Amino acid sequence: MSVKKLSVMLLAICVLMSISLIVVAGQPSFAAEPEYQWRMSQIHPEGSDYDIRAKEFARKVFERTNGRIKIDVYSGGVLGDWTEVFEMVMRGTIEVALQQSNANFDPQLNLA
Repeated sequence: MSVKKLSVMLLAICVLMSISLIVVAGQPSFAAEPEYQWRMSQIHPEGSDYDIRAKEFARKVFERTNGRIKIDVYSGGVLGDWTEVFEMVMRGTIEVALQQSNANFDPQLNLA
């Protein structure tokens, strides 16, 4: 086989490989949809109505998002009291809190 034919064949292989890479790179990603793991704080004791409802909410979110969003419920104030949790939500440290607001924290919250 001559050098010229070999060069043409190698060039053709390189062109085909380049085209293949472009086609593959241009395809939409087959990666899984984004998944989120959120934390929910609630200050009521484990087993209370609030705890049961918080866990039910977390279960329904998980089911209705096909497992894309999972909420871990922290009951009994393990992440802090209502003031600390309120501040954590405002800072984005935790994503969800099941608690009432308090006008002692901010007078604008006094809706009564």
